[in-house]
Amino acid sequence: MLTAWSVAGVLGPVLVNYIRESQINHGIPKAEAYTLTMYIMVGVLLIGFIANLLVREVHRKYSIGQETLS
Repeated sequence: MLTAWSVAGVLGPVLVNYIRESQINHGIPKAEAYTLTMYIMVGVLLIGFIANLLVREVHRKYSIGQETLS
């Protein structure tokens, strides 16, 4: 989990800056340069939200009970 957070912390801003610079280089006004970036971020957040909803409890036969831990 920490590795994923670290990668996101480094690559996230780099990706946002790259997309912004690309938009500006293609003639998009600076005031509108973050529009595509915001749509991409919304998409990624939606995918993460759906992934969290799909997480289920581990089946009882695969879990360790309290009697095993004692």
